[in-house]
Amino acid sequence: MKLTAQERETVIIFSDADDTAILDTASPVMMRRMDKLCSRSDGINRVSGGELWARYVFPKKLISVRIPRQLSESQRSELASRASELNRHHADDD
Repeated sequence: MKLTAQERETVIIFSDADDTAILDTASPVMMRRMDKLCSRSDGINRVSGGELWARYVFPKKLISVRIPRQLSESQRSELASRASELNRHHADDD
């Protein structure tokens, strides 16, 4: 069975009373991301789930809400030139 885009949701639940958060997801992308984090951290655990969904428990302090970085055109072109230089450098190493 394949889920629709609307059904592939992710919900993060936490309260002021607890130090942990719960993440429920039916998104394959989020499941892969969280599974990778589980393998790298003792504090993030997959506690239940199946092929189509999963539940994770992790410290609430890991949740962060941020505004996307706003770049000026000069900053954007500077970063692009740095990235090109790094790509050329890595290509030379191969």
